[in-house]
Amino acid sequence: MAAGLDAVDWRFAPALAGTPGPFRTWTPADPPVLCGPDRAPSGPHYGIALVSRLPVRRWSVLGLGAGRARLPLQAPDPRTGRTHLWWFPDEPRLAIAAELEHCTVVATHLSFAPHTAVRQLLRLRRWCARLPGPVVLAGDLNLVGPVPARVFGATRLVAEPSYPATAPRVQFDHVLGPAGLESRDARTCRLALGDHRFVSVTVHPR
Repeated sequence: MAAGLDAVDWRFAPALAGTPGPFRTWTPADPPVLCGPDRAPSGPHYGIALVSRLPVRRWSVLGLGAGRARLPLQAPDPRTGRTHLWWFPDEPRLAIAAELEHCTVVATHLSFAPHTAVRQLLRLRRWCARLPGPVVLAGDLNLVGPVPARVFGATRLVAEPSYPATAPRVQFDHVLGPAGLESRDARTCRLALGDHRFVSVTVHPR
């Protein structure tokens, strides 16, 4: 079946099978695999997804590993209902690449620990150098402002604060690309769900 502009293709890479939480009721999904329209995961999973309205020539996935840091969060105890301070472990991180006709788009969500996120971003940079260019990287990189562009060796295509959604002060969510791409209509907007703002931009080769 030929894919057109109105067609939707997608891939999901599960990082965890189960429900993330302080009780570790999940197990790492290793090695990383790609699920799609013909291969949907069964049961609860947590990971990264990429959706395209354009025909995708090839999909690929990269495992980025997990850091050792733990994130403190206030959450209810499912056994008692009382709120406690939990230390959530970092989960394995992944990246999905969709090779399109004129570029490759990579989606990811990096570690909440900055030193681990930088290490993962450097690994992503090496991986993306082997993909058909130009390469556009998008996602929650958990690194602020101009830092991700410097580490990745790219240009910021969106420069707007995105977190928290109610009154954003910092930019964790980025779209990065090479200097040869022209960007327009860069913006962020608040959605009905989520604690981050939605980031969008239109890009095309010069």
